[in-house]
Amino acid sequence: MRRLAFFLALLITAPAFADSVDSIDDQTVLKAFTEPAAIAGGPLWVTVLSNRTIEALWRDDPARTTLQIEAANAGSSFYVMGLATKTLNFKPEVKLIQNGQTLDGTVVNVAHLNGNAIPEGSVALGLLEFKEKVDLGSAFTLNLGGTQVNFAIDPRLAQRWGAITTPSGKGF
Repeated sequence: MRRLAFFLALLITAPAFADSVDSIDDQTVLKAFTEPAAIAGGPLWVTVLSNRTIEALWRDDPARTTLQIEAANAGSSFYVMGLATKTLNFKPEVKLIQNGQTLDGTVVNVAHLNGNAIPEGSVALGLLEFKEKVDLGSAFTLNLGGTQVNFAIDPRLAQRWGAITTPSGKGF
């Protein structure tokens, strides 16, 4: 009887434990692949998009597959999110510097990353896309509208969680 009670308790608590493990794992992944951009007018956070970071950010979102397809087709993609604590002026220019090579990127505006002033209290969202694939195991810098964002991802974590592949399906 004790054994049965133990297994029933295990079955009941397993989903809750799995959710908390996913949550902790998601936080670890996002911490490893996200860097702040200190822009006057409000902080921005820049996250490398990989299969694993997309899952952590949009686990239950139906648009997740579409975003993963977009990120895989781009070469290298980054998610930008921030909040304007005062009027924020953002230049939609982005460059990636790695191993002495400079790559030009494109800003894909989702909300307020179009070069216009971002009003205080507004959320800024967008994607940064590069045609070339960045080596996540080697340090690199993003020049985001004149602000430097330095990435130095642990090579073991880059290998474990850094892959971006085209998922099956067509998105929307």
